[in-house]
Amino acid sequence: MEEQLLPKFQEAQHQQNPYAKAEQAFTELLIAEDLDRNLPQHSLKVEIFEQALSSALVKAYGAEESSEAAHQFIQRVLYRINRLHLFGMTI
Repeated sequence: MEEQLLPKFQEAQHQQNPYAKAEQAFTELLIAEDLDRNLPQHSLKVEIFEQALSSALVKAYGAEESSEAAHQFIQRVLYRINRLHLFGMTI
């Protein structure tokens, strides 16, 4: 039997999250070895993340009706960056 990391209802919510793919790309970029030198190899992940972040900023702060999903995505990205800084990792 496979070990399930997320309960089924959370897994379903994650799959419906419009920013799930971008979050996954961002996570993979964060753990990529020597990203500065190997950035061209990760261009698709960078593009996915940049487009999602740009869209989220507009939807969270530039639209008449702000998007909760966009706010949460931005918050999670900033949290991850802040954690890198707190633990002395360079970004």
